[in-house]
Amino acid sequence: MLMSHLEEPKLTDDEEPPTEQDKKRKLVTVHSISLQQFVYEKLKAQQMLVFLISQYNDFNLKMVIFFYYCLALILFRS
Repeated sequence: MLMSHLEEPKLTDDEEPPTEQDKKRKLVTVHSISLQQFVYEKLKAQQMLVFLISQYNDFNLKMVIFFYYCLALILFRS
């Protein structure tokens, strides 16, 4: 079910509305998953950079790879 962040879920007769603590706990869970995903993607990109640079001996080519890595970080920053 897709819901906007502001939309409250519909309650049945036997359910209690969520408390403020429940809402905060849910937000913390969502933010921690987002942070974990961000860290994972960043580490993956850094490993790829190290791998690409290690494949070449030419300093200029290494700088070009590093430049594109930095550009990608800037462009795809969330």
